[in-house]
Amino acid sequence: QQTLPVSSSSSSSSTSSTLPPVPKYKLSDFKPSIFQSLSSML
Repeated sequence: QQTLPVSSSSSSSSTSSTLPPVPKYKLSDFKPSIFQSLSSML
């Protein structure tokens, strides 16, 4: 079960890192979205 969350986190991090670099304002919007997604999963 721990392996699944880790994989998901890694994938999310990779995608997040690729998107934010260009749009700075979007990064702020994306951060809360990711947090909510994680909270929902938990």
